[in-house]
Amino acid sequence: MERTPYVIFIAPQSRLDESARREQLKLATKVALHQGQTPITPELLYQPLLDCVSDLSLRREIVAALALQWQETLSEHRYESYVLLSDPGEQPSLSPNERVFFERSKAHQPYGLAPWYCPDYFAEHADISLPVAKGAVVDLSHITLATSDKIITQALLCAIERPQLIPTVIESPFAGEIPKHLTYAFDVLPQLLNAGRLPFGSHFVYTQVLDDNKAGERELGIAAGLAMYDVCHHSVYLLDHGVSVGMERAYEAQAAHHQSCDYWLEDTLHHQWPKSLALPAPLDKKTQSLDMTLKPESSRALKR
Repeated sequence: MERTPYVIFIAPQSRLDESARREQLKLATKVALHQGQTPITPELLYQPLLDCVSDLSLRREIVAALALQWQETLSEHRYESYVLLSDPGEQPSLSPNERVFFERSKAHQPYGLAPWYCPDYFAEHADISLPVAKGAVVDLSHITLATSDKIITQALLCAIERPQLIPTVIESPFAGEIPKHLTYAFDVLPQLLNAGRLPFGSHFVYTQVLDDNKAGERELGIAAGLAMYDVCHHSVYLLDHGVSVGMERAYEAQAAHHQSCDYWLEDTLHHQWPKSLALPAPLDKKTQSLDMTLKPESSRALKR
């Protein structure tokens, strides 16, 4: 059976503890990547923000509401969506938004597939497991944000009340000072949510399940991330920590898709390259074609 290009996963409350439940989400995400799909797993994608929501019931509703936003975003594309089970015989209790997600999944699911998914079963048959070596993958549970829990929770609640957020690829530095770069990016996300964006960063989620030291797995993550340019017609580049080589490559991809491109610098969203920031030489030629003709004074490119 040919898999669809995209897949969405949520995991309701189960007999598993929170850590084990998230491991199931990670396993499902990795299986999908190995099947050539682009998985969208909101709980992993927005984990540092969601961890700021102390009420677990409210957190579940927010996760499911974000998943519903992604279902709406993918409505013109071929996709699958699943509620995870810790074992095939489980009958989970679904929250109101999880129930809506489930019913929408059941109605939309291709090939007559059931909207339930047991990660252990599929991982075993595909001989796929999560990396166990220390440092092989990113652990977002150690990210501590400067933004207050109250502000983050409010941003999430306001976002899910909007009829439709604008799906947006987030490009920001990753390699090198990984905790610093991820903390910076996740501190910006609440402000982008308040601006009506539905953010997606492949480096936020796929680095949690793929070993970047293995070329094959790294390529899976890159391919899945690039596939999101067919879904998200907007990009935001976070520039306070400079422009990495990966961001330069992403710029080429978004330019090929004729995307709308915005830039975040010093707590401000710019619709063209900020005049206060020198343009890295590799972007200069491409940027000119988009009527952004600022000449570079020095490159702020980061190695990765």
